[in-house]
Amino acid sequence: MKGSHSVVVLGMIACILVFKSYLNYAVSIITDQSSKKGSIRLKELTDTDNHVHPAPIVILTYMRSGSSLVGDILQQGKDVFYLFEPLRLAQFRLRKKQPYYNLDGNERLYSSFFDAGRDIIRNWTTCSLFGLPNITWSDGFLSKSKKAKLYNACKLFKSNLLPENETIYSCVNMLKQVCLQANYVVLKIIRLPVDTLEQLMLEFPRMKIVHLVRDPRATVLSQMKFGLITKKSLVTNVIDFCSRIYRDLVTIDILSKKYPERVLTFFYEDLAKDPLKMSKQLYKFTGISYTPEVEKYVFKITMAGKYVNCGSLCTVKSNSSKAADAWRSKLNMPKARIIDRSCRPVYQRLGFREIKSEEMLKNHEIPLRVERENLNDYRYA
Repeated sequence: MKGSHSVVVLGMIACILVFKSYLNYAVSIITDQSSKKGSIRLKELTDTDNHVHPAPIVILTYMRSGSSLVGDILQQGKDVFYLFEPLRLAQFRLRKKQPYYNLDGNERLYSSFFDAGRDIIRNWTTCSLFGLPNITWSDGFLSKSKKAKLYNACKLFKSNLLPENETIYSCVNMLKQVCLQANYVVLKIIRLPVDTLEQLMLEFPRMKIVHLVRDPRATVLSQMKFGLITKKSLVTNVIDFCSRIYRDLVTIDILSKKYPERVLTFFYEDLAKDPLKMSKQLYKFTGISYTPEVEKYVFKITMAGKYVNCGSLCTVKSNSSKAADAWRSKLNMPKARIIDRSCRPVYQRLGFREIKSEEMLKNHEIPLRVERENLNDYRYA
């Protein structure tokens, strides 16, 4: 009994030491802030305008299309600063027609979410964190980023030492320094169409876009599972969804001609079925260094065969190849036909095949994608 009690105590001590070292890392890069007459006056120690900004990488895709896995793989690069859906809370605020307040004292009411989204991407890309909406700093999704979650650790450490507003300023400035030390800022975006990014492609010559696509049947079924699409709204939602994908594909083709080597169409199924090869290809495109540590991590979360029950946004799969096709056992033929009819233009551009029978749907040995036809016309645009 005494032995097991000692083990528990030692385990608790080890956890405390690990957490303490994590906090120490956050605190070690916190920069000083100045205050005067009881109010905080921001003194940014690094001039972002004169700094060589990180190269922006945008993973642009659709909800439930595998972007959590792609983002998690890319953030394993040591010189990467990763953001998980940085537009989420900003979109909710705009829907309520509420203005955005920033830590730099500015206030803005946007009439278009596209404008707001571009400004937020621009601020993250230049590490101008004080220009971000204040709601950014209450977003639980910061914890999805290995480096952005240092903000939460900093707040936890400083909350007993400083007033709340001073804590926020100090910790945001700490995170800014972390951002400036990165060579790449990777942003996972599911709330903007591709054409909204062209302006940013002009502003940031090193910006690259990974257009992540997945079989629409898999995405739609997953969205239904999460209550994002109802049975009643299925037809309308699927038509809207595949129309959006098609418009994005047309834009991607145009941008590929304007900006060669800066745009990549990337299939989730390819990554899931050959994660080591495709993650290496992804790193090569972005320019991020693909290290043995990255490869080991990719293997661990996609091929190690260990089941981990870690929630809906989890990226760990015991077998990512099987997980990629699991939807085929759950989708029925009536829904498959609805999606197929609505998404034919997308299928033609990407090479997906319509499902003709129950056997074709359920037999995982039958491929549902072939080499795409290069239609090179825009009759559905």
